[in-house]
Amino acid sequence: MSAEKKFLSKIVKNANSSECWYLLCDAGLQFKDFFYFKRKKFRAKKFSYEYFSGKVQPNLKVLCKCGNQLCINPQHHFTGNGSDQIKMIMDKGWKHKIGWKQSPEVIQKISETHKGKTISQELRERLRQANLGKKHSLETRQKISKNRTGVPVKEAARKKIAESKQGQKNWNTRLTPEDILKIREFPVNDNSRPKTKRTKLEEYSIAEIAEMFGISATHTMNIRKRKVWKHIE
Repeated sequence: MSAEKKFLSKIVKNANSSECWYLLCDAGLQFKDFFYFKRKKFRAKKFSYEYFSGKVQPNLKVLCKCGNQLCINPQHHFTGNGSDQIKMIMDKGWKHKIGWKQSPEVIQKISETHKGKTISQELRERLRQANLGKKHSLETRQKISKNRTGVPVKEAARKKIAESKQGQKNWNTRLTPEDILKIREFPVNDNSRPKTKRTKLEEYSIAEIAEMFGISATHTMNIRKRKVWKHIE
C-alpha cells in the first residue's frame, strides 16, 4: 500500500453542511490533521492539496478558507504566505488576530491595570526555568540591543551584576580564596636575576605555579599583581 492509497482510504467526505472533508486516524475513532506512513509523518492538509490540486511552492503554505482546522477538502484551501493568512482572518472577522497588535486604547488600559504590580519571586523563577536553554533569534537580539542602546544601568544594578560574577560566585571559577592567597605567597624564580642573588625559597616559575592550579600563566600573573580577585586581601 502506498501513502496515497492509505490517505484516500481514510477520507470522510462532505461530513457537514459546509462539505468539509476529514481524515480518520488509524483507530478510526477521531479525526486528525496528519497521518503516518512507514514511520514518516505527513500533514493531511498539504498532502490533500498536492494530491488533488498540484504541488505547493516551498515559500508558500496551505491556508484554510472555511475556518475548520481539521478540514482537508482541497476546494476549501489555497496557497499563500503569512500576510495572506492574516488578511483572510481579519476579513472574515475571526477571533484570533495572528500577528496584529492591540489598539492604543487597549494597550493603555492594560498598562494602567498592571501599573505598580510586581512579579513574585516564585513566578519569576518559573519563568526563568521555562526559558532555560532557549535562544533568541538574530532579529530579536538586534531589537533588544537597539532598545537598550543609550539606556544607563543604575549603579545598584551595576554593583549587583559585578558582585554576582565575583570570585567563587562566577560559575566558571576553579579557585578558592585559599588558592588565591597561596598563589600570591609562592616564591617565584626570577630568571632575570643573577644566580648569586637568588635565595633558596625562590624555586617556582610562574608557569609551574599556573600548572599546579590548572590555570594559565597570564591569569597567575594577574592574581599576583592583584588585577583580579581584588576582594581577597
